[in-house]
Amino acid sequence: QIEGLENNHKLTILDVTSNQLTQLANIGHLQHLEDLWASGNQLDSFENIEAECAPLLQLRTVYFEFNPLQRAQPANYRRKLILAL
Repeated sequence: QIEGLENNHKLTILDVTSNQLTQLANIGHLQHLEDLWASGNQLDSFENIEAECAPLLQLRTVYFEFNPLQRAQPANYRRKLILAL
């Protein structure tokens, strides 16, 4: 899980690539976050990503490749992320 970001309110880039994350959590307060790199994890829920990332109005770039959610629907993956976010 993602921990220790409670006081990092000005963080603009978060790289959690190649971990074993099964869900995103504890990032919804990062109002200055522009880039989220989370490829190579175990993320499988578009709903979880939407819930955590939708409040991040500065978010411009996301990477979720090589997660189960991308591998399960490679043709629709990008479209679903764009609609969710």
